[in-house]
Amino acid sequence: MTSFAPGPTDGAIFCGGEGARIGGGKALRLLGDRPLLAWVILALAPQVTRIGIVARTVDDSRTLIAAVQPHLPGLVAARLEAWADRPGLEGPVAALLGAADRCMAPYLLTSATDTPFLPADLRSRLARTLSVRGAAIAADDRPIPTISLCQRARLVGLPAQKSLNATLAPLAPGTARLSAVEAHNINTMEDLCAAERILATRQTLTRGGNRG
Repeated sequence: MTSFAPGPTDGAIFCGGEGARIGGGKALRLLGDRPLLAWVILALAPQVTRIGIVARTVDDSRTLIAAVQPHLPGLVAARLEAWADRPGLEGPVAALLGAADRCMAPYLLTSATDTPFLPADLRSRLARTLSVRGAAIAADDRPIPTISLCQRARLVGLPAQKSLNATLAPLAPGTARLSAVEAHNINTMEDLCAAERILATRQTLTRGGNRG
């Protein structure tokens, strides 16, 4: 394993899923006062240069960007770009390889749109576990390959497999541990309610700290 701060990094957020288990429109479902997508953008923004919003088509991505911009600082919103899945593929594999096609930085940091509590040091944690082939993924009690840091040059020529784990396997990715809260992802209304409780607890702790 290597241990270093990566060079310039672009971000990519995967937004192409239907979100059927939550009734559709997952990226724009509200958590607190902002959409899930906005939470992920704000988590990644300090860690990357550009942020690609990866939907099934560029038009779909532009629609998401227009909807989320009012919830973001102007300087963050200005760094969003409309990216699309790689044609002919499906799911997160299509999103990852589509992002690799559009990424201009040497490194690509990725997340799904449904992981709102990503840590502020995500990029550096993943960088510390990069494999010699230039890839790292997050994990809690299981691998989370949608959250990854990869050398772009290693991604571009990867053959697509049915799953993200299988696609990344040739890079033998290292793993960086996330806590249960950091890795919390939202697929159902129950998951969203749990996220609301996490957010309420964080806000209570923040107010208590400010009074201190």
